[in-house]
Amino acid sequence: MHHIHTHRDHQLFLPQAHAHDPPLQDSPSSPSKDSTSSPPPRRFDPGPPPFSAPDLILVSHDNIEFRVSSRILIQTSDYFKNLIETTPKFPTTSNHLPTIELSQGAETLEGLLRDSYIEYLQGFNPPPTSPRVIVPASSPFNDPKAELLVISGDNVGFRVHASRVDACPYLKDAIAGSEVRGTGERVIRVPENHEALGKVLEGCYAVERPLAK
Repeated sequence: MHHIHTHRDHQLFLPQAHAHDPPLQDSPSSPSKDSTSSPPPRRFDPGPPPFSAPDLILVSHDNIEFRVSSRILIQTSDYFKNLIETTPKFPTTSNHLPTIELSQGAETLEGLLRDSYIEYLQGFNPPPTSPRVIVPASSPFNDPKAELLVISGDNVGFRVHASRVDACPYLKDAIAGSEVRGTGERVIRVPENHEALGKVLEGCYAVERPLAK
């Protein structure tokens, strides 16, 4: 079961001593301060961008918090949609966000979130102001007749046919929002390196499609 809570800072307010006040002495019968003090509040390290415009905080089991948009996650991920919609929400203060603690580690959780944020993340990879050399991928992803160019995070260009990858969940929405060059070629930039992207595209090309009648 996932637990949702809010971060709260616990502060201990002590009366201020004045110059004319007698020095304070501990009573022999009083318990020590160490035995009655509450444990310090838990501290979480911030996750990496783009998880910085949140209405929800997801915390990995190794105490890394990711500030996310529940609206985006509900629209793009059945896993997060079910998680967010079925987890009870508790009242929060104006300065704190609802929090869900998860069993995944930070690396795994970041991967799940980045998959859900694929359209949003493309905004973090704008075309450079100065042109960079695009390294062409090997066959079958170098067909000059292909109408779609997918560029990996390490600048390798995969020329693919949209009809072969339009059913791929990873690229379906990205194709619809891709930029179109004057030649009619569509260009998509993704954060994954060429090895990871190549495996995704190989999976798309491996699916046999029925012949058009």
